[in-house]
Amino acid sequence: MFYRMENLLGRFAESPQTLVYLVKRLSTEDCICYQPSTVIQCTACGSVTSGRVRVKCTQHPNTIFISDFDRCFHCNAPSCFLLSIPKK
Repeated sequence: MFYRMENLLGRFAESPQTLVYLVKRLSTEDCICYQPSTVIQCTACGSVTSGRVRVKCTQHPNTIFISDFDRCFHCNAPSCFLLSIPKK
């Protein structure tokens, strides 16, 4: 299902939340772009931050969010050392 972007923006310009919902709704269930933020702890150095461990989305392989980490921000350890802990 394809929509012209100007039709979407014109129709939902007054309600950005509706546009975000529509984009999420049009995505398939394989999309993991909108996964929730978690607490990330590096098992190599013990540093802790808030964000997400970067995982490649099958629907949007070139999309990267600013809160996605593929390495520890402190010791530069690869993502296999990053432990994702869900927020309560």
